[in-house]
Amino acid sequence: MAKYELGAIYKINGRSGELYYVRLLTNDCYGVFSSLEGELNEETFAQTHYRLYFSCNSFPIKRGIWGKVVSSPDSTDIARWQRPQYLANFANFNMKLFLDQCRVFHEEDRKSVV
Repeated sequence: MAKYELGAIYKINGRSGELYYVRLLTNDCYGVFSSLEGELNEETFAQTHYRLYFSCNSFPIKRGIWGKVVSSPDSTDIARWQRPQYLANFANFNMKLFLDQCRVFHEEDRKSVV
């Protein structure tokens, strides 16, 4: 079982053959990068903005479904890897359930915001 690493970048193979890159932030939150230009290294990712944030459990990393492509520059710097204030929550990859609920959670009070 692979160990997930705060601040590391993982590769996700999309259904249509696209590749997506995500950075693991705090509390099982991931930032999905916009289109990349350049090599797959920390400098390129540091200059690329996140397109989307989402939260899900660590199953795909621990089971090796998402592969690590760049190690974290500092996995102990928790302040550096903060999640956004509002975040969509995908429970156990059940996208249909999420869309039916249409919920986004506020970080502080965990209240749903529509």
